[in-house]
Amino acid sequence: DIQEYLFFFFFPTANINYRLEDSTIHYQEILDDIDNAIEFCRNQEAKWGTTDANYIVCGYSAGGHLALLSAYTSSQKIKALIALCPVTDITDSTLLTHFQKISLLNATMFLAGESFEQGDSLPAAYKLASPRFRVRNVPALLIHGTNDSTVPFSQSVTMSKAIEGKGIPH
Repeated sequence: DIQEYLFFFFFPTANINYRLEDSTIHYQEILDDIDNAIEFCRNQEAKWGTTDANYIVCGYSAGGHLALLSAYTSSQKIKALIALCPVTDITDSTLLTHFQKISLLNATMFLAGESFEQGDSLPAAYKLASPRFRVRNVPALLIHGTNDSTVPFSQSVTMSKAIEGKGIPH
């Protein structure tokens, strides 16, 4: 497990829980949960013997999406991020069609906080909930396999290009 591996090399980690999206919980509330968890960790630094200079967010799949969004939108100081198989652009019609086929479209609409009908223009919330459009100067490590049947590899390629376009190490 990655948490035990990092701890072995003296990297303290915190595995957090956050509310899942539904008709009343959207990406903004989930990001608040992540900010609150980071703030909790900062408040424990003296007790735990950690410093605020080394916060890295990491997540897999939906968690990778949230790690990216958190690093790019949080007021918390984030040193770097690791995103494994992340969803990076929920404005991508190919992704939305794929998500419809694998029954993830409703979760995506809950996450964005607005629904839409296929063929209609997407509400602005979809762009705001897409890390591809929120890139800030936070070094990133993207890891994604080409045989991922849930999140297409193209999502990480698109994200890589967006990060590269801003001249940010990744």
